Amino acid sequence: MKTKARNSLIATSLACVALSSALCMTGGEHSASAEKYQAELNESLVACQQALKTVRKDLESIVNGYNNVYNSDWTASAIEYTSTVFLLDENEYGIYVDLDGDNGYFIMTPDNKLYGVHTSGDLDYLRGIKNLCYHSADGFLYVDGNGDYQKFPQTEILYNTDLPYSTTAATGSSTVYPGQQVAGDGKIDSNKINEYVSARYPGFTLKEMNNNISVDFDYTTQVDTSYYVKLYSNGNKDPENNCYLTAMYNLLKDWSKRGDIKNVPYTETYDMNELIKDDIFYDKYGTGTKTGSNNNGSYKWTKNEKLLPNVPKLYNNIRGYAIRNGYDVEAGYSLAKVPATIEYVMNTLYGNTMKIKEAPSLSYVTSSIKADQACYVSINNSSSYGNHGAAVVGYYKFKKETIINDYQTVTDYIYFYEIADGGYTTSKIFDPNVTAKSTTTFYYLSRC
Repeated sequence: MKTKARNSLIATSLACVALSSALCMTGGEHSASAEKYQAELNESLVACQQALKTVRKDLESIVNGYNNVYNSDWTASAIEYTSTVFLLDENEYGIYVDLDGDNGYFIMTPDNKLYGVHTSGDLDYLRGIKNLCYHSADGFLYVDGNGDYQKFPQTEILYNTDLPYSTTAATGSSTVYPGQQVAGDGKIDSNKINEYVSARYPGFTLKEMNNNISVDFDYTTQVDTSYYVKLYSNGNKDPENNCYLTAMYNLLKDWSKRGDIKNVPYTETYDMNELIKDDIFYDKYGTGTKTGSNNNGSYKWTKNEKLLPNVPKLYNNIRGYAIRNGYDVEAGYSLAKVPATIEYVMNTLYGNTMKIKEAPSLSYVTSSIKADQACYVSINNSSSYGNHGAAVVGYYKFKKETIINDYQTVTDYIYFYEIADGGYTTSKIFDPNVTAKSTTTFYYLSRC
């Protein structure tokens, strides 16, 4: 599926909450017809009324059961506010339940499953919001006038603070888990994701995944695109601080190969052996005179002899625009300029008419991946990457259900992103769920 299909997936989700009738996109990820699917959703909506009655009747049992299982001291005793909410993780309706005082909130579905349980806090800004949505990776969302999901400006704790892995001690920041060479939240071997999750997040099992893009993605690394490299005395190399540029190159190349954008010369190259001397950074980084040392040893900056005979024309165009807008070999590039850079290259240079939009919800990213379209991600405050740009080429969704009484369960989800991180010629897994929360910003390809 391409961009039109991806937009259809999003449109279907928006239809689930009976949003704008002006949306003209049709289709969806369900095999049933749109009419049948909408009928199923209407039944779910009606069933939520019964769920609300159950919550009112069983609140004490829910609280006591939760406290027993999680060794918590939840003191909720009454309901202050309720609202229908659409669960994007499950594609069904539930009831948002706001409890007395500062005693937290949760969502309950007609089949007695509780989501987003928080034993403290009060999200009073949700009161009166129509078409309320919820995603475990994003929290509560509203829908703007264009029919797009948007996050609320207030800060919201997304994870269940009573889960064992939500504590620093249990997270084990110095522990090396299966699939890792060193401790951290990233650089996890994708073929070890199940072992990694089993060890770090006991009780979670794989619910959904999509790694179709990753199978035939062309993983160009930062060293592969660096005009200049730090050359160490042992022969090792470090690249320029060009992760944002390399991620953009990998994306534009893949979108072009898959037919999402046209006229992009991703196979053409330049011989830059002589032209490199005219580069704005050549005198500083290309002559071997800039030296230094770090934990990896002593080094000198020098031109990348392996790259220069065959510099990709596409990357050179990305780099040229970036240099005019502040790119530096060591300081890198600004995330805020990434969308404009991609649009300039694919539209102004190559005649496409696409847009790069920030994804306000992970659901846009997963829908893009299902449509075989990679996305851009900026990872910040990562223990493995620091601040870094990469291409998202897949995702994994894990689920845990915890029984709290005879017929009710607490459901938790965690997501993992499969990325082309620019450091390896294979995909790696990034884990956004550890306590020392990293932040992510996603961009996706759109026709409008």
